[in-house]
Amino acid sequence: MSSQYEDTYEDYLEMLIQFGYVTLFSSAFPMAAVCALLNNVIEIRSDAFKLCMTFQRPFGELVEDIGIWQVCLKTKHSTVNISTQVVIMCLHLMVYQFLCVSM
Repeated sequence: MSSQYEDTYEDYLEMLIQFGYVTLFSSAFPMAAVCALLNNVIEIRSDAFKLCMTFQRPFGELVEDIGIWQVCLKTKHSTVNISTQVVIMCLHLMVYQFLCVSM
């Protein structure tokens, strides 16, 4: 008998961590988004196999949104956006000061 599919906590957590890695490190490693896309394609197939072959089919529930995960994603997006802008401003000032001092 197949085991019961409990919840989607690990699935959402995995996506949130991957989103964090992509947004934080894509400026240092531009291929991060492509690697994440490739990972997601493989993950979709493995999750489909997991849900079809390993677990009992979960019952669908009508929900308004993804709950607290929506807040987590918005918070992470805002934090990454602000920190990226601060880093770009600091680098711009450092380059500007270096160019002014060297002339």
